[in-house]
Amino acid sequence: MQMGVNPAQAQGDPGRLERAVNRIVIVLLAIFVLGFLSVPHMRALEARKEGMKLVKLLEDYKIEHGTYPKALEALGIEVKYGSEGARGIRYRTYNDNTEFSLACFGRVPLTFLEVRDVYSSESEDWRTIRD
Repeated sequence: MQMGVNPAQAQGDPGRLERAVNRIVIVLLAIFVLGFLSVPHMRALEARKEGMKLVKLLEDYKIEHGTYPKALEALGIEVKYGSEGARGIRYRTYNDNTEFSLACFGRVPLTFLEVRDVYSSESEDWRTIRD
């Protein structure tokens, strides 16, 4: 009795190739999604670097004038990021200009994804808020 060769073995297992392609597609899709979700973090980091410089300038301004300025323009420098766009900085004073918050954000345009790093002069530290 002669044993026959299984046709699937003779041509290779087509299901095996399909599974390998599916795994590659899933891995590539996961990389794309993780990359997309990291965009606001990277943009917020760029704005935060600028924000850290502004915190120093704001503290120097307070030492010299007794209060924080009402607007960043009073520092006499060009602020690198405005309050609109993919990355930006928002400044706000309170308690008669004796305290401030500085929000440095990054977002993906046309989406809901935004990350904000917020500095508080009251607590003297940064916190991250993810939307």
